[in-house]
Amino acid sequence: MKRGERICNELKAVRRHIADENGIELHQEECKHTGDCRGTCPKCEAEVRCLEIVSFIIEKDGSIGSVIIRRDIGFGCGKEAARVVKMMPKWNPAKNNGKPVRFEFNLPIEFSIK
Repeated sequence: MKRGERICNELKAVRRHIADENGIELHQEECKHTGDCRGTCPKCEAEVRCLEIVSFIIEKDGSIGSVIIRRDIGFGCGKEAARVVKMMPKWNPAKNNGKPVRFEFNLPIEFSIK
């Protein structure tokens, strides 16, 4: 077995154990990478990327309001995503007939677990 394949299999076993212990649904596919890798090919990396969806209102003055976590993967990621969104500088507000209006925006935030 190549070094990269061995590392990949060990990482998959660790991910499976963590998922099982925490009641997390995990769908792992067999890596079909044919070259020699370090065990971190894009296919394997994709299994540990997690996506939060944060919704918020851009007010007429461009400020951020009403932050809502639409999809929370847990482990404090939703709370951190909301914190970061609330810290963003003012946006350019949407306009209707040349006048600023409130606008709801959905922002995907990707976390990579390392």
